[in-house]
Amino acid sequence: MHLNSFTSLSDFTPASQAYKTYIFRIFAAMKKLLGILGFCFALSANAQLEIGAVAPEVHVDHVFNKADKVNPTLESLKGKYVVLDFWATWCSPCVASFPKMDKLYTEFKDQNVQFLAISTEKLVKVENFVKHTNYNFWIGVNESREDFKNYKITAIPQVYVINPEGKVVHQTHHLTKEDLVEILAKGKLEQAQKENTSEKEALPYRGYLAGEDPLYRTAYFLAHGDNKDMPTALQQQVLRPSLAPGYYGNKMLFKGDTAKVTFHGATLKTIISEIYNLPSEVYVNDLSGDTTAYDLVFNATSTNQKEATAAIISQLEKNLGVQVKWEKYTAVQNELSIDSLPHTAIHNDSVMEGTYYLYTPFSVFLKHLENKSGEVYTMKDEYLNYTLLNKGIDRGKLYDMTAKEIEDYLIAAGFKVTRGETKIKRVAIQ
Repeated sequence: MHLNSFTSLSDFTPASQAYKTYIFRIFAAMKKLLGILGFCFALSANAQLEIGAVAPEVHVDHVFNKADKVNPTLESLKGKYVVLDFWATWCSPCVASFPKMDKLYTEFKDQNVQFLAISTEKLVKVENFVKHTNYNFWIGVNESREDFKNYKITAIPQVYVINPEGKVVHQTHHLTKEDLVEILAKGKLEQAQKENTSEKEALPYRGYLAGEDPLYRTAYFLAHGDNKDMPTALQQQVLRPSLAPGYYGNKMLFKGDTAKVTFHGATLKTIISEIYNLPSEVYVNDLSGDTTAYDLVFNATSTNQKEATAAIISQLEKNLGVQVKWEKYTAVQNELSIDSLPHTAIHNDSVMEGTYYLYTPFSVFLKHLENKSGEVYTMKDEYLNYTLLNKGIDRGKLYDMTAKEIEDYLIAAGFKVTRGETKIKRVAIQ
């Protein structure tokens, strides 16, 4: 099977021999592209600092939450354990991890541990973020990106724990209390090597633009160290079982007669919902039973949005053996109403740079409610242009909450729920 050829996907599952052969040949082709014999593709895109290595000095230009305002250095913190958290205000998982990090700071601040989060963004963004939060650990800015380069950061959040002698004893994406307790007790983490290996097993998809193949972008990055001069695909259509099924994302761009679409780790139901720009998956009746996570790439010129949507649907029907059609349906409707919006709600246009993930748009609440309940949720159109300051909840936590928990959260914010019925048109996948 040629890497660029299409194959029937009806039997092309992660457990199938065809899929395993496909993956093996992709890895082989990428090793050839890299020209590095013995390169282990299980490694992440960056060669992370080894456990036991001397930690590079940090170069913070500005620090928040530090009483004397003096920019910290590792030299000045010798004798302490230091937790370095590399992050950004635009990184939802980073922002979602901060409440836990602040709790760790509170528990361990008197146990010879110092916490420092470092961002490379412009000072104004981080300053806005700090003003809208109430965290206690140090938050630093390094606009030159020197610290990110020295610590070989290509994915965030990334956390390093440095011992009192200035050596790396642990690196992870999410630090736990149990890990920190063990490090303080033993000076190291017994399972560190095992954890590091497991974290490197996933294919290191790079950030991508709409219409780009994440796999190709990753291969180019590994070969060249960056994606600055990566060739742009003129036209392409890709559909495959995802190489990173645990990670979901999508980007779409329709401009004039240009259509660019990329999904990775997306189910058929999610792809259909997003392609048709449906409010939520309530508007998709998936009878196919297909729960496979797919990568889909569509990049074409002389094709408008309507034509591109039709072409993608046709591709899915042909390769996955399904039929996609519209049907009428009577659904439960939940109308959310409120006398006046809470003071913590602001217009989407008023969100200050650096604070985007400190708020959750009401439209996002509705989407989660519908996806989780299978029912329709509505509110006044004008409210859909507003966003709510997160208090005890964030966009990451929404994925773990039940529909009732989200509904109760909005009721506590002043909303009332009125239930009834409504007729909708939805997409049926058979």
